[in-house]
Amino acid sequence: RKHYSIPFDNNKVREGRTFSDFVRFISNNPCIPITEIDTVESCKGECRCLLTIHFTFIKFMIAFLIDSKSQANVSRVFSHLQKTFGDVMYKKMFPVILTDRGTEFGDPTKIEFNQTTGNQLTSVFYCNSYASYQKGAIEENHRLIRYVLPKGCSFDNLTQDKVNLILSH
Repeated sequence: RKHYSIPFDNNKVREGRTFSDFVRFISNNPCIPITEIDTVESCKGECRCLLTIHFTFIKFMIAFLIDSKSQANVSRVFSHLQKTFGDVMYKKMFPVILTDRGTEFGDPTKIEFNQTTGNQLTSVFYCNSYASYQKGAIEENHRLIRYVLPKGCSFDNLTQDKVNLILSH
């Protein structure tokens, strides 16, 4: 499978966005709500996946069915959210975002900034490698999703309505 994304081993992408930077940011802003984002993959060889967004403060998660685990699809979802909610509400919903180092999150500026005005709306931080426990709330929800969509099952027959139903239970 080809990935058309910037290489995520690039330290410039993570500069100022490490987990240590996140801890420092949270200690300076203790009441700020944290949003965790990640993806849930379907069976091997299939591209469809879920982009999950967990609002830890209110213990609420949404998911978007996307065609592939790519920067373009992640950017498209966040661009849609920015346009739907507007800058002020987007800033309130996503004041700080924590994610893993997956290639699909390799261009944080597409999530952080309004692509039209250039205004920064949020801050993206990355967990350490192999430290999924650093965003444990979303990982626990993924465990629950796997009761309905076990590893190895196809997402071909999934629709966004079915994803919404799964997450509403």
